[in-house]
Amino acid sequence: MNIKEKVINIIIDSINVNASGRLIISKVEDHDKDLKIEKRADYITSPIFVKFFFGGSISGRDILKEISQAHIADDDQLYFVSASFNFIKQDLEDTMFIVPSKEVEKLKDIDFSKFLVSKKDLGSFFINVLDKK
Repeated sequence: MNIKEKVINIIIDSINVNASGRLIISKVEDHDKDLKIEKRADYITSPIFVKFFFGGSISGRDILKEISQAHIADDDQLYFVSASFNFIKQDLEDTMFIVPSKEVEKLKDIDFSKFLVSKKDLGSFFINVLDKK
């Protein structure tokens, strides 16, 4: 298993721990998306998709640079996640940077801290996103 697969599996587990079985999470074989997240037994709300960027930093400026280099189309259902992997602990750092793709252009002028989410709060974060749709 490569590092990206390991990190995605850790993120899936982190989402599931806090979601208490209310979400269905599946891997997606798409260049622009890594995960599909939807609410269990909700056949009306559209799912959301997640694209991961891994690196040594969760700086907003770093993820903005990575996203712009990836040339991924703006999509209301897509969220970008930047996560740092600690090779010594073989785990993710506790805080991740999550930004909706529709907000990327605004990143140049706003406080990046509003997009920081704790690993332990990932499930409730995505439940809240899906509840607002």
